[in-house]
Amino acid sequence: MHRYQTARWMHRLAGLLVFLVTLSAGLYAQQLESRDREAQRRIQLVSLGASLRSALTHELSSVLYLSSGLRSYLTVRHASLAPDETRRILEHLYGSARHVRNFSVSVGVTVRYVYPMKGNERALGLHYPDSPAQWPQVQQVRDTGEPLLVGPLPLVQGGVGMIYRVPVQVDGEFWGLVSTVIDVPSLLEDAIAGIAMRDVEIAIRGRDGRGLRGDVFYGSEAMYQRSDAVLTDVDVPGGKWVIAMAERPAGRLASLRGIGWRVLIFVIAVALGLAATVILGQRAQLLHMAWRDMLTGLPNRQLIEDRIQLGLARHRRNTTTLFAVLFIDLDGFKRVNDRLGHKAGDALLKQAAERLQAAVRATDLVGRWGGDEFVVVLDGGERGFIDAAVDRVRAALDLQVQLDGQPYHVGASIGVGRIPEDGRSVAAVVRAADMRMYGDKAVRKQESVQQAGGRESRLE
Repeated sequence: MHRYQTARWMHRLAGLLVFLVTLSAGLYAQQLESRDREAQRRIQLVSLGASLRSALTHELSSVLYLSSGLRSYLTVRHASLAPDETRRILEHLYGSARHVRNFSVSVGVTVRYVYPMKGNERALGLHYPDSPAQWPQVQQVRDTGEPLLVGPLPLVQGGVGMIYRVPVQVDGEFWGLVSTVIDVPSLLEDAIAGIAMRDVEIAIRGRDGRGLRGDVFYGSEAMYQRSDAVLTDVDVPGGKWVIAMAERPAGRLASLRGIGWRVLIFVIAVALGLAATVILGQRAQLLHMAWRDMLTGLPNRQLIEDRIQLGLARHRRNTTTLFAVLFIDLDGFKRVNDRLGHKAGDALLKQAAERLQAAVRATDLVGRWGGDEFVVVLDGGERGFIDAAVDRVRAALDLQVQLDGQPYHVGASIGVGRIPEDGRSVAAVVRAADMRMYGDKAVRKQESVQQAGGRESRLE
């Protein structure tokens, strides 16, 4: 029974192991799926970032090339520059441009031409050194000879714009400046409109082309603190912008979906763990019932015969091996069973089983053959160990039972079957032990009659 209880705990442990393995595998699979989804998301964001960069570059280029064309015109016509002709050129460029608020042309560092004039009257005649807000950028363009994109910044005439300043050089010397004011909301709207941004947040930083050091001019500053944001650089004249893209925070439904999957994995793991425990327990119980006596928990006849068969096979391999079978019948059991009832008889059989196990070695097999008959399989040992085992068994089963206040003696009749003397088969060895057990019972009965003074023996 101890082994059976141990097996039950092993089955529970196996069920727990199945639960843990299933739970771990399920959570790991969910983690892998989450990582795969994250990788796919980042690939999508990188692709969207590249598309947005291309769109922004295209929209900017569509504006900036006009300034380059105007610079070429001024470089060629600077000596014979006519106001009407210049105004017509600016009008033509403005009519074909997108996202342009106005053009201005300065000769030296003073604005001489503006188009359209309406709303920009104050810009005409502006001397840049007198404007602290604009002079540093103009001075940089003049000194470096490189175009510069400034902003986005609030415009005096309203709205938000960027100013693209292109130096005009004649014979390697600074002649003047072309300034193009770009409408930022219009440019960004057209660039972003072509990108599928349904579940994506966008931010752009890099005011005045300063990259990550510049201010954010579109979207939220917090985007650049998110670990899941994908950053994309956009080259602009005089510097760069940095686009940040990330998925919109998961809503309540998405969060509940993730919790639901984990709960489902847990439930499946519990179900599989319980199923494994029940199945293994039932299997062990069936095996126990097939190989064990249900009353005493001892090996039954089938298991005893298998153990004897193993002993025979081992003896064939090594003939020096000592092997014997003790066939035991309880004397006086029938009287106890009849007088006290089956419960008392069952209790006696259990007590006999315990005493038998305590009387032999741990390597010996103690089994119940049936009824009040037991078998002990003695496998190996020194010569003389069989007789010693018989003595121990007989002493262990020498019991006194109280019946209606009267003591009743219970003992054991024992027969020994030896290998190879009594045969080389299970049936032969058991038959020899059984016959000797009846011979022993007859001798004990005769002795009991003599001790009782010729009265009928109570030995049964």
